[in-house]
Amino acid sequence: FANSELTWEKSNQLDLGFDLSTFNNALVFTVEYYKKVTQDMLLGYNIPAVSGFTSTLKNLGKVENKGVELAVSYRVKVGQVNLRTGGNITFNRNKVLEIKGQNDFILQGNQYGGYNIQKVGRPIGMIFGYRKLGIFNTQEEIDAAPLQEGAVPGAMKFADLHGGADGGPDGIVSYDTKDMTEIGNPNPKFTWAWNVGADYKRFDINVLLMGAYKFDVYRNIESSTMNMDGVFNVLEKAKDRWKSPTDPGSNPNHKNAQGGTDYFKWSRESSERYVYDGTHLWIKNITIGYTLPKFKGILSDARIFINGSNLFLITKYPGNNPDSGVRGGTELNNDDESYPVPRTYSAGIKVNF
Repeated sequence: FANSELTWEKSNQLDLGFDLSTFNNALVFTVEYYKKVTQDMLLGYNIPAVSGFTSTLKNLGKVENKGVELAVSYRVKVGQVNLRTGGNITFNRNKVLEIKGQNDFILQGNQYGGYNIQKVGRPIGMIFGYRKLGIFNTQEEIDAAPLQEGAVPGAMKFADLHGGADGGPDGIVSYDTKDMTEIGNPNPKFTWAWNVGADYKRFDINVLLMGAYKFDVYRNIESSTMNMDGVFNVLEKAKDRWKSPTDPGSNPNHKNAQGGTDYFKWSRESSERYVYDGTHLWIKNITIGYTLPKFKGILSDARIFINGSNLFLITKYPGNNPDSGVRGGTELNNDDESYPVPRTYSAGIKVNF
């Protein structure tokens, strides 16, 4: 059924730009500043499952996006070689200014698949869950910590943050969202791209690199591929999980270390355990070409080329694609292991008669 309450989003935007060309247009600089405020923004809103759906869209938000984009290009001839290069870098910052309704936040996702939170005064889509402190190695450690009901050795140790009368800890890690907090930012500090090319006689080459710096990805696939209950296939990393007090894995204090996996509770909940840095560099494209001599009266232009796309990815992210985000919308950077980006090679000829 159509939702008659939905309306178009409304935006006000300011753009300021500055261009500078020097050395007979050989060196060009561009600086742009933008600020965009969107009202009646469409946000996901959880509804009772008895309706047949778990979420819907409403005009609930007011969001600000602002940032700076810098670009530079340069070309020069060295002997018989024509060189050219150019790059850009973008710094974008966003913030939720308003959410209509009873609360100043909207929580999207679920306990075992990761949460994103839209909260007034904070960036869009912040990753939300338990703060991980480590792994319980013994019963004595469990007894000495704030109560995590049902925890056994090998369970993940989470922070007790809220629940007290003063808003602070209450000695109990609640098995809901009360003790959860922001655990990651899916918005990069900056994104960038750089291209370089050269021509020598009839040969040419072009290289494109792209990347993003300092943003977080919730690797949800690991919550179902690290357990040993016999239901799922497992990742190779599962070999290094916590197994016993004498065999806790190679680095049990690491944020992404895996606790015991023979049980459900305090293992697969939305937590820092599954948050990784998605910083990466793609060698996105390399093309090498050769322009054929003209054939008078037959060919006015012809060029043969070979091309490689998605050639190399340099990153510490353990998944196959740090750019993945399977849920879309404002549920940012939740990776349930999307299909790998293919590395492709091609060759062709372009002919003009």
